[in-house]
Amino acid sequence: MVLVLVGQYVETGKFSGYWAEFEGEKISSFERQDVVYTLYKCTAYRFDAYRVHTSDETDPLAPVYELHPYTAEQPSHPPSRDYTEPYDEETLANQYPYFIQHLGLLEKRRIDPSPKNR
Repeated sequence: MVLVLVGQYVETGKFSGYWAEFEGEKISSFERQDVVYTLYKCTAYRFDAYRVHTSDETDPLAPVYELHPYTAEQPSHPPSRDYTEPYDEETLANQYPYFIQHLGLLEKRRIDPSPKNR
């Protein structure tokens, strides 16, 4: 099981959020401009399904933690989000090209010389 923090500080100055729990495993992560992107493979689906957690701590007094993809955000505290549709490989590659190396989308090519060229 994976447990990630989702939430942020709101106008009242209090943190509004929750722990999102799902079946899966961490595949990779990278950091860009103090934002950490973490790729998870979701194991509860019958296809190659993925989620990305972002941890934006550029402002230490107002961090933002999100789990992608999500839809139908409702105005509530904490926000109500629907996470039932994860990324498939193609959509993930379009949204987060850095993670393409971890997907089965690329073909393998043999680049060694043939025996007669050695």
